[in-house]
Amino acid sequence: MKMSSRDKECLPSGSVWEVTDLLAEDAVICETPNIYTSSSGSRHIFISTKSGFLSQVLFISRHVDRLLYKYHSSSQSGPTNPPEFWIHGIGPLSIMRTAELALHLSHRLYPGHLKISTYTSSCSTKKHIISQVENEKISIREVSRTKGAIHVHIRLVPTCDA
Repeated sequence: MKMSSRDKECLPSGSVWEVTDLLAEDAVICETPNIYTSSSGSRHIFISTKSGFLSQVLFISRHVDRLLYKYHSSSQSGPTNPPEFWIHGIGPLSIMRTAELALHLSHRLYPGHLKISTYTSSCSTKKHIISQVENEKISIREVSRTKGAIHVHIRLVPTCDA
């Protein structure tokens, strides 16, 4: 993934560079949203257009609700850093869906509770084309393409009493 030098300077902890490692492990972005945890402990959710918008909103909002509950219940025992996570979209339709989800979360569901930072990059993807040719032989071709990607960093806004 390539980023401008300006973006590199303002990356938070749990860098977007970990996305490559996560994709290498699973290699498939599922229809059902999943939370992947990187080696640094950052949480990542990959957005697919194969899944419905509302199901993704519900999945992520349940995750945010759990983070809010943990954050506010732990703030009574002492100050803690607000939790954070990433949502990613790779490809033009997923980029639009990811941006739409981030705006929906920050303006409609949790106004004033989320701080959102957006980063863009390009990802190299591989598509495996399996076809059957003469005499029942199977041909497997690999096609590499570069796709645009969006990485949205979502952090809970610290409360006054924390």
